[in-house]
Amino acid sequence: MLHRLLSELYEIPGYIYAVLAVATVTAWGVLIAYFRERRAFRVLCGMIAAVTVIGILCITVLFRSEQESGLILRPFAVFALAAEYSDVYNQMVLNVMLFVPLGMALPSVWPKRRKHPLVMTMLSGVSLSVLVEILQWLLSRGYTELDDVMLNTIGTAVGLLSYAVAAQLRKGENRIENT
Repeated sequence: MLHRLLSELYEIPGYIYAVLAVATVTAWGVLIAYFRERRAFRVLCGMIAAVTVIGILCITVLFRSEQESGLILRPFAVFALAAEYSDVYNQMVLNVMLFVPLGMALPSVWPKRRKHPLVMTMLSGVSLSVLVEILQWLLSRGYTELDDVMLNTIGTAVGLLSYAVAAQLRKGENRIENT
């Protein structure tokens, strides 16, 4: 059943994912700007980050059937493949989209005394992506591609950008309220 669902996800046109991404990032930015100081929001972000990590592992490794596998370590090789097969673009967008929630939620989870939550979030996103690719290679669950790590990192960065913009807006609102 999950395999069929994933197959259908790959068939959805990329522009729909783009619209969903913009709507999600916008809604998340508003939530962060409004609720960032509340403990309940931090717990919610922790739950979202955990569900995102579990979802990524399930979709990319655990519930994926054994299939043709190999290593593709040449950067941007996916673009050559996309020139031949248009559905590869959808897979690229999905690779980005999978990691956006992690980039949006994880900075709010780090303890306030922790320095550099944005750097820690990026390192977490890259580490998770590398872990997924290694597991796919070891378990023969598809191709291990450097491009996937790059696209997943872009997804984490998009989520982080949303978080950072919302945090800056929140600081600006606080300065205006204090004057």
